[in-house]
Amino acid sequence: MSEAPAGLDRLRHFIATATRLATPAGLAQSAELEAEFAALIRHDDWLPDACTVPHPQYYQQYLLHCDPLERFSLVSFVWGPGQQTPCLLYTSDAADDTPCV
Repeated sequence: MSEAPAGLDRLRHFIATATRLATPAGLAQSAELEAEFAALIRHDDWLPDACTVPHPQYYQQYLLHCDPLERFSLVSFVWGPGQQTPCLLYTSDAADDTPCV
């Protein structure tokens, strides 16, 4: 059996950390989670190639991980050249989602 690429190991490590930090109420932002995310995105080899392909007309979303207890999910967003989308400020209350300026 071949070893997993380093990038995939980094992604798995981040998911394992997020899973450990998640509570029944969800996954709260914390210094530990932020540090793990920073370590993940410090490299650009962790996103599987199949999850880097843009849609020809608009941004593409790929579900990378959904916690089995639905406490959090990890999603990539991919834009092609010249594509854009409105920026939204998401809050815990979907009714309060506000466009960024």
